[in-house]
Amino acid sequence: MSVDWRELYRRAMEVAQRAHAPYSGLHVGVAGLVVGGAEREAAEGAEGVDGVEAAESKRAEVMVDAGDGLGNGQIVMGCNVENASYGLTLCAECAMVSEFHAGGYASAGGRLVAVACVDGDGNPLTPCGRCRQLLLEAGGFSLIVNEHHTIADLLPGAFTPEDLPDAGDVLSDAGGDDTVRSSDASHSDPNQQNEGKR
Repeated sequence: MSVDWRELYRRAMEVAQRAHAPYSGLHVGVAGLVVGGAEREAAEGAEGVDGVEAAESKRAEVMVDAGDGLGNGQIVMGCNVENASYGLTLCAECAMVSEFHAGGYASAGGRLVAVACVDGDGNPLTPCGRCRQLLLEAGGFSLIVNEHHTIADLLPGAFTPEDLPDAGDVLSDAGGDDTVRSSDASHSDPNQQNEGKR
């Protein structure tokens, strides 16, 4: 697969100029290439699972070499948004992953395959640990960051959804008759729940 890194860096630098960084002055922008999404959904509807695999294979071959440098992929972007309460600051990668989901790419089967992260001057930056985790779940271990690293390189021993216990196991491990299960609480009246406790 070939990625037009120049275009990704250009887009990342462009969005970095829109960052809200009044406290640190560090403007960060990130641009990510998405593969899948609408094309995957259309292939599933028209050709079944084999058609999806064939379409993904074809896309991987022509990825970002066609026409405007973007090929069949879409680019999602994000910039950092600082807050006076530093812990509430949003990293650029968080904003980009949010756009990835809000734009329907994730729900349509898309995934991030390449990400460029830069400061306002275009210097490459390495995502923080929290953002590496978000990128892992949006793109998988093979997601390439700034041309030279995969998420597997940047996040060894990663915590993945496979590390989570089954929701039923968590509820049964909590034990006791007072355990509230989501099906029990979905439409219950809180006044009825408290009647016997008065």
